[in-house]
Parts: sequence; structure tokens; C-alpha cells
Amino acid sequence: MKKNYILSLFLALSLIATFLSCEENKETGCNQDMDCPMGQYCGMDGECISDCRSDSDCMKGEVCNSYGRCIEGDTSSDSDTDTDSDSDSDSDTDSDSDSDSDSDTDSDTDSDSDTDTDADTDTDTDTDTDTDTDTDTDADADPPPGCPGIVFLDEDFEVPTFEFDLGGTNRSWGRVFEGYCHYGYCFATHYEGFYRTNECSFLATPVMDFSSCDGTETIRMTINHYYDFDPGLDGSRVEAFNGNAWVGIPPTDGYDGPVDAGTCHIHGQNVYTGLQTDESQTFDISSFAGRPDFQLRFVIGSDDIGPTNNVGWYVDDIKVEALP
Repeated sequence: MKKNYILSLFLALSLIATFLSCEENKETGCNQDMDCPMGQYCGMDGECISDCRSDSDCMKGEVCNSYGRCIEGDTSSDSDTDTDSDSDSDSDTDSDSDSDSDSDTDSDTDSDSDTDTDADTDTDTDTDTDTDTDTDTDADADPPPGCPGIVFLDEDFEVPTFEFDLGGTNRSWGRVFEGYCHYGYCFATHYEGFYRTNECSFLATPVMDFSSCDGTETIRMTINHYYDFDPGLDGSRVEAFNGNAWVGIPPTDGYDGPVDAGTCHIHGQNVYTGLQTDESQTFDISSFAGRPDFQLRFVIGSDDIGPTNNVGWYVDDIKVEALP
């Protein structure tokens, strides 16, 4: 009997201990945060616990919620009123008046009471005044009169040309590469030695069209040349075709004087004679404006006294152009 009594007592104490343990678990045990009292949440072991009492108990960037748990949150504001007043007044005056007034007001409200007010007032006043005054007078504008600026001929003989003609009697002309040329190649009467006796020959340019020239411009020819003739006996000159015949045209500096020239048509005419080292010469040919068939030639004439011991005429860098 005594043994049964002790066993019954032990069972009763065990039941009481189990009851008390259940009661304790009932007070602190949980399945979710809502089972816990204010300020606590349900831990992983089913116990109601708390991490914090206020935001100061949490790490930076976290807040203490109503269950005592530190969670991520916007610590800057519960009522974050971000008032970004960006007033960009861009006054760009590019002949047009563009006024841009941008007012952006961003209001973010969280459950905390931190208020960040950013008032950025940017006033950019860019005044670009571009005044482009383009006066184009191209609309149906009449071209300038005459032929100013036109280059009709520009020949330095560095490349063999077949546009120049050679003619006359006892001709000694040819393309040469000698020191008497102004530079490189030129045409000269020293092609196969000295010029000949009783020579009356020429080097002629291509035909040029002056029909667009009306006489209001200056038309000129320039050359570089060297010559060596028996003075007073032999010589050379420049001639132009006037539509009917070949006529002599003088350089602006004039010729040296008349020569015998034998039976050549330049007999008794003012020409280049004697010796002249390399120099530039200019000829005014404006009087031939309007001619569609203008042409020049370089003529040499010698008498019958020989043999000659002179090289004659070297002609280089022929240029014909119209100036304003």
C-alpha cells in the first residue's frame, strides 16, 4: 500500500509539473507575431522576444517597428517631404525667346516623422544671342559683266603639249631643257643648235575664245623669256590674230628697236634684239575682247648673213588671263 501511495504521489507531482510548464508556455509561446504582446515578436523557437524598444536600439538604416523588431526603413522621414524646388529658368535667346520654368515638387510620406526639405533653386540664365544675318543676294542675281577672273591659257611646257603649232621657214623651234629656260622645259630656237639664217618662223598658241569679254576688264599675257640675237640684224616679237591678219603687239616695257631680218615680214619693225637675260614681260591684249578666235604667236626673223652664233629666243610660262 505504501508503495502504491508513493507511486500515485509521483504521478500527481508529474502532472502538476506538466501543467505548470504548459501554463508557462501558454504565456510566452507563439506561432506568429500577433500571438505576442505589444513590443515583442515571435522568435524562431516559438518564444515572444524583442530586439528593440526604439529606433536608437537598431543599426543605422533600420527602425524599430511595433513588434520590437529592427527592420530596414527610411530613417530620414516618416513624413518625408522632399520638396525639390528646381527652378530652372533657362532663358535662351537664340533670336527666339525660350523660357523654361520647371517646378518639381516631390512629396514622400513615410510612417516616421523625419522631414527632409531640400530646396534647390538653380537659376541658370543662359543668354545666347545668335544674330545671323545672312544676306544672300544670289537669287536670280546677274553675273558680273565681262570675263574677269578667267584664265584662258597657262602653259609652262613641263609636260609635252601638242596644242602649240610650229610654222614658218627654216624653222629652229623645239621643246628644250636648258639653263636658259626660266624653269625646267621651255620652247626655244636652239633646238638643234643656233637659229638659222633667213629664218622666219613662229610658235603659235591654241585659239582662245574672248567672246565673253566685253572690254570692261583687262586681258593680259605674261611670259618669262631669254633672248640672244645679232643686234639690229635679227630679232623677235609677239603677234596676235585680229580676225583678218597677224599684227604685232608691244610689251608694256616696249621693244628694243627695228631690225633688218632679211626677207621676214618683221623687217624694219620694232622687235626684241641683242641680249636679254631671263625676265618677265607683260602684254596688254584688252583690245581683242569679244573675239571668239583669238590667237598669239612668237615670231623670229633673221637676215641672210651667217652663220649665226646666237641661241635666239627662249619662251616659257605663257599665261593669258582676264583681270577685274
